[in-house]
Amino acid sequence: ADVVLVGATTESVSHSINRALLSRTQVLRFEKLSNESLALIAERALAQMKLTREALFSEDGWEFVLRSSGGDARRLLQTLENVTFLI
Repeated sequence: ADVVLVGATTESVSHSINRALLSRTQVLRFEKLSNESLALIAERALAQMKLTREALFSEDGWEFVLRSSGGDARRLLQTLENVTFLI
């Protein structure tokens, strides 16, 4: 039987996972997304909700949302979801 482990950490994987287990796994490292990539993801999400960024954010507000996500699309999408609950 196969065993599939899925996990995420903000720590160095080599310090967070037992060496014996680490030697038998495939580790995928994700890099931070650029603001341009985040903007594309956000605009697609807003389009699905039939919203536009101009309707929700000033230019400074939009830049703040992109920067505050820290390159993480999950955090960005959560922020957008929270904002849409407020309107």
